[in-house]
Amino acid sequence: MSSLYETIKDRPIRHVVMPGAHDAGMSYLSTQFLSVGIKANTQTQGLSTYKQLRYGSRWLDLRVLTVHEGGGHTFWTAHVNDETNSPPVGNSGESLHNVIENINQFTAESPGEIIFLRFSYLIGINKVPTKPQYWTAEIMQQFFDELKTINNRCISLPEIEFFLIKAGIFMDQNDGKGCVLILLDQANNQYLDTLDSEPDGIYETRVMLYYDHWADEDTVKQVAANQTEGWNDVQRPGSSNGTSQDALYINQWSVTPDPLDFITTSLSQYANMMNPTLF
Repeated sequence: MSSLYETIKDRPIRHVVMPGAHDAGMSYLSTQFLSVGIKANTQTQGLSTYKQLRYGSRWLDLRVLTVHEGGGHTFWTAHVNDETNSPPVGNSGESLHNVIENINQFTAESPGEIIFLRFSYLIGINKVPTKPQYWTAEIMQQFFDELKTINNRCISLPEIEFFLIKAGIFMDQNDGKGCVLILLDQANNQYLDTLDSEPDGIYETRVMLYYDHWADEDTVKQVAANQTEGWNDVQRPGSSNGTSQDALYINQWSVTPDPLDFITTSLSQYANMMNPTLF
């Protein structure tokens, strides 16, 4: 992205096209909790978060759970059917610590980039899953402390909707090193008093108007038609708050197979079929 600085610096970020990664932390199964999630139906990535960034991904969809055992807990990325289920079905992937190390390695090697980290789930699960373990204020603060170890965070941004900020402003942050924008989907934690830490560059998703469009179709042809439909309208359809605005539009190039389809076809195989439609 930094090599395109002169081309994109004056464009609002909503008008910059960038690759992203769905369930970015699921490059392998770490099996930190007991469940029936297997590689065929749970692993969504073939590359680590570091390699995703190296190959051009700039929007990382990161779903984080705490895994609880014996009075302690650790932070892991995960892919489950519903994190509030009792119990959810899926598996864990890269640790949050590993993801942060990968991001810091990439930004040290590649200054001037913009990276968007959208965190969701933000809830706990027992090693032997039963009901969800909702985060306390203490766990949320521990999560913030982990996020503060991410280098080159986006701090002191203009007080406007973030999707209107020009790309060059993000890229000029941190003395030209670029910045990492941390966005938290706090849907599961509305009972807590503190849901962000803006002075540290940790924001709720409400500051960044976007429309994350999921096709919910089971064939490549249907998904491609559904996702490109939004490109044909100057006013992109929908937004994160349900209104029709020219927001940042997130395409999701993933099929939604029937559970029985995984007997013969894995998520990786579906991705291989889907990928050529992007080019």
